[in-house]
Amino acid sequence: MEYPPSHRHMLAKLFNCDSSILSNSEKITVYIRECIKELNLGEINNSFFLYNPHGITLVILLNECQLTLNTNANKKYATVDLFAISIEIDSYRAFKYLSKALKSDKCQINELISDTINYSLPQFIPQSNYTKDSRNKRPIISILGSGGGVAKSVLSILNKTTNDENDPINTFIKSSKLHLIDLKQKDVQYYEKSFPNLKDKISLHQFDVNNHKKLKAHLKETNTSIVLDMSFGDTVDVLKCCNSLGIVYINSAFESVSVDKNESFAGFSLQERYRLFESNRDKFKNTSAIICSGMNPGVVQWMAIYLMKKYPNKHPKACYIVENDTSFFEDEKLADKNTIYTTWYPEGFLDEAIYSYPTFIKKHQPLFLYNKVYDLEFKVTLGQNQFYGCLMPHEEAVTLGKMFDMETGFIYKINDHTTNLIKSNLNNIDVLWNKPMKVLDPEVAPLKGDDLVGILLVFEDSEAYMYNKLNNKETYDKYKTNATYLQVAAGIYGALAVMLLDDIPRGIYYVDELLVSTNNNYGKYLSYYLDKFIIGENNHCDGDLINRLIKVK
Repeated sequence: MEYPPSHRHMLAKLFNCDSSILSNSEKITVYIRECIKELNLGEINNSFFLYNPHGITLVILLNECQLTLNTNANKKYATVDLFAISIEIDSYRAFKYLSKALKSDKCQINELISDTINYSLPQFIPQSNYTKDSRNKRPIISILGSGGGVAKSVLSILNKTTNDENDPINTFIKSSKLHLIDLKQKDVQYYEKSFPNLKDKISLHQFDVNNHKKLKAHLKETNTSIVLDMSFGDTVDVLKCCNSLGIVYINSAFESVSVDKNESFAGFSLQERYRLFESNRDKFKNTSAIICSGMNPGVVQWMAIYLMKKYPNKHPKACYIVENDTSFFEDEKLADKNTIYTTWYPEGFLDEAIYSYPTFIKKHQPLFLYNKVYDLEFKVTLGQNQFYGCLMPHEEAVTLGKMFDMETGFIYKINDHTTNLIKSNLNNIDVLWNKPMKVLDPEVAPLKGDDLVGILLVFEDSEAYMYNKLNNKETYDKYKTNATYLQVAAGIYGALAVMLLDDIPRGIYYVDELLVSTNNNYGKYLSYYLDKFIIGENNHCDGDLINRLIKVK
C-alpha cells in the first residue's frame, strides 16, 4: 500500500557564491528572513546562530518547518536543508531567492521523493511568478499628510511625471487616482493651482490618520492600492491598517504617537521608535512596504551601498551620513533674531538637536555621548568642501550600522542663524522649545544657499565620498519648493517607482535591505529627479568620530 507524502525534505546546494556574503552575519540574517517569507509558513519560533570553522551556521524553527543554512566562505559554497510538514510549500521560489541573494551561479536541489533537479539561475523560476497586484496598473494612491512640505514636493514631481513620457512611471500616474488626506486640509484651489496636471485625479479628505477606524474605512472604500505616508501618523498603526487590506506602504521616517507622548524616552526617542517598529515588523505578512525612504534616511543608503560597491576590495571602518544645509533668506534682514528657522519640520529638528544625545553605531550597537548635541562638533571633508557638524540620531545610521560592521553616525550642520541661537540657549532648552519656529519657505521669501547631503566612507588611510547638492533658487524655479523637501521627495518617488515597476518579493524593507536583498532600480528611478551626484576621494583619513571631535565649549 502506498501512502501519500506527508512531508518534504529538500537539500539545496549553492555553488560559487559571493564569499564576502557567506561570512557576513548581518546580510545572512536579512536574506534568511526573506527566504522564510517566500516559504509562507508563518512566524519564526526560534533561531540558533553559530559560527562554524568555515563560515556560518543558522538554524530556523517554524511551526511546520525547520531550515538549516551552512556556509563555507573559503569554498564559496552553501547548503540549505529544509524539512517541512506541509507538502504545499513553494520551496523552489525560496531557493531561487536565496541563490540570487548569495550570488550563486549554480543551484542543485535534491528531494527525498524526487530525482535531482539542476537549474541554471536564469531558468530557475519564471519571472511571471512575481506577480504584482493588478490594481497597480491603474494605481489608487492615498497620500497622508498631503498639506505638508514633503507632500507638496512629491506632488510637484508627479505633476511633471504626467506630462513626461520618458518618466519611468508616466503611464501609471497618468491613469492614477490620488486621494489626499490631511488633518487640516488645504482647499482645492491650492492643489489645482500648484499641480494643474493632477487636478482631474485628486480627491480631498480631511481627518486624523491616527483615527485608525476612519483610515481603514477610507482605504477600503476607495480601493487604495498604495499609501504614501508623509504624515505624523503612527508608523506601526498605519502599517497595520495597510497590512490588513494588502495595501503597499511607503513612508519617509519613523513616527510614534506613544513615544512622542512619553517624556521618559527623552534623549532616546529614535531608538524607541526603532525598537517598537522592529517588535511589530514580523506581524506584517500581507503587504509590502519600503520604510524610511526619503533623502536621509533613504537616498543616502543607496549612496552608501553604491559607493561600497566601487571599492569591493576595501572594507570601510566607518560610514558617516553628512549634511551641510546653508539655506537661508536671500535678504537676511527678514530673519527675526529669536525665531528658529529650518528647511523642514522645526519640532522634529529640535527633538534631534536639543532633546537627544549624540548617537552613533559601533559593532552593531547604539552608543551615546552624554553631552548636549551642540556642545560637540565633528570634522567632515568632502574634497574642497569642509565643515564641522553635530552628531545627531538618525534612522539611516541605525539601519546601516545594524547591517554592516562599521561605525555609523549622522553629522549635521544647519544655517548659522539657528546654530547660534541654539548654542546661546543650551543651558535652558525649554526656552528654545518655546521660541517661534518657521520653515524656510521660498513661497514666502526667496532663499539662498544649498542643501548638501551625502556619505563619507572611511578606510584605514583614505576616504571616499558621494553627495548631492541642491541649490534653493534653482529648485524653487523648477519645483516651487525648497531643496531639502525635493531631496526627500526624490526618495519617496524612487520607492514608489520600485513598487510599481520592479518585481520584488513581498516583505517589509528598509532601503538598505531593499538594495542588498532584491533586484530593483531604486537608484535609477530617484536619479531621474535627483540627477547630480558628486563622487570623489580624500587621500588622507581623519579617522573615526573621536578623532574628528572638537568641543565647542
